[in-house]
Amino acid sequence: MKQYEKNILYILSSYNRFTGTPKKTLDLIEYSEHNSFLYVYSNAYHEEFKENFVKVCNKVFEGNFGRNIFKHFKTLLRIIDENEIEVIQTQFFFGELIAGLVKLFRPKVKLIVTFEGSMSHSFVKRLIQKLVYSKVHTFIYISNYVKKEKESVFPRLLKANTVIIYNGTSKLKVDELEPKWSRKTFNILSVSSLITIKNLNILIDMMHLLSLGHHRDIHLYIAGNGVQKNELKEKVKEYELEEFVHFLGRQKK
Repeated sequence: MKQYEKNILYILSSYNRFTGTPKKTLDLIEYSEHNSFLYVYSNAYHEEFKENFVKVCNKVFEGNFGRNIFKHFKTLLRIIDENEIEVIQTQFFFGELIAGLVKLFRPKVKLIVTFEGSMSHSFVKRLIQKLVYSKVHTFIYISNYVKKEKESVFPRLLKANTVIIYNGTSKLKVDELEPKWSRKTFNILSVSSLITIKNLNILIDMMHLLSLGHHRDIHLYIAGNGVQKNELKEKVKEYELEEFVHFLGRQKK
């Protein structure tokens, strides 16, 4: 096994690469020049994707402890000590919480927190996050919008080390980007979980406004699944857009 500069521990909620965060983490590990270790803390492992991570990680660990913070904490300390972990990267409240506790007892380990969205938690959780964020070395945002939203809730982030890394897509050739004005229809594709924070209702409102302006040559394709699916379908029905808004469900490719 090749030895590189850093030993990095990634903390994830599951292997489910149908969602954005595990897929981005998988790609990051695959193309990293560092030693990569993974700790998955949720019961929702999605075992069918585990092998993808096993192939690219030095080691994969699972913490099937539910919300038992002490057991997660104890296991993470052991992993860090045995593998000489130098950097921890995580996201979401529970990941931040257990990584923040570890940081208190292993202060030399650098902690990196990634903000995947602009969601704000309850008052108590925000107090906990303030304590954790005071120990973070670098914050990563997926957009300038998310950065501004987080800084409005946590002003200390204005002076923190930050990096904006936009969600990536395959790089297209220039000729593939050239508009084809001869097309009779325009297709819009949305790929995300069907949950409130993704603001898919705004996309449907947009389609409604376009239809009122007699723009009936635009189709919206929504790939993904989630708790808001039925609500969004009802909205499409209310606007009489069934012919122009298409729900594709969860896609494997």
